[in-house]
Amino acid sequence: MLSLAVVVSIIAVEGSLAPQSSSSILQGAPESSSPTQAVSAQDERRAEEHAADERQLVRYTGALFWATFGLMIATAGLWWMAIRQARDTKESLAIATRSAEAAKASADIAKQSFTDLERPYVFVNAISGLRDPSDKILRPHILFNVANVGRSPAFIRELMVQLFATDNPTPPVLRDLCFSDRSIQKMGDIIPGDGKIENQICQMRDDVVAKCDYIRNRDSYLIFKVLITYTDIFNLHHHSEAYWLYHADRDYFSSYTSINSFN
Repeated sequence: MLSLAVVVSIIAVEGSLAPQSSSSILQGAPESSSPTQAVSAQDERRAEEHAADERQLVRYTGALFWATFGLMIATAGLWWMAIRQARDTKESLAIATRSAEAAKASADIAKQSFTDLERPYVFVNAISGLRDPSDKILRPHILFNVANVGRSPAFIRELMVQLFATDNPTPPVLRDLCFSDRSIQKMGDIIPGDGKIENQICQMRDDVVAKCDYIRNRDSYLIFKVLITYTDIFNLHHHSEAYWLYHADRDYFSSYTSINSFN
């Protein structure tokens, strides 16, 4: 900017100092004056014009200087405002990011709290002893309840129960027991918190009925296997898997707690 002002000043000075044509000098001189007086008057007018041009040039140069200085101040102000705005934008983004992370953390904590404290827990309980056939139920069978011991509703997807007969009631053998196609008892039921479905029936299959005498003589073992799959109100999937061993001498079932599982 300062170099531009200097160039303009030099051009103005050169223009003001340019010699006037002889015709203009002769036209300004009175016809009655002597040559010496004409030259002196011409020099005075030229000096006055030159001084006026220099004063005008000084004013223009000063105005250009202050305009340049003002532009420099404005540019510096814009530069400072841009830096400040960039810093404020960065800080705003950081605050927004922290707020989003805090909201997500709060949601995760709430969800985890629900999962741990408020979620449903569905199990089979109140298993009866082995019942003999009746007019309505033609095979040996047992009765049981499906209970939700949690605080929120459970949406049952599948309730699979079956009685098995085995000669080796060890955990590895029990885990390999497979449900038949007819083992599904319930689908689509809703059990509220602290609610239950009572007096569900599980009948023996024909192959197990054939071993009833062996079971009573403890030459074979009767296993009640349960698998329940269900969801909570957040549509999270859970399951409960349990194994129960029948004691023929006292007519009751005890749980295999070491291999039971749930989530």
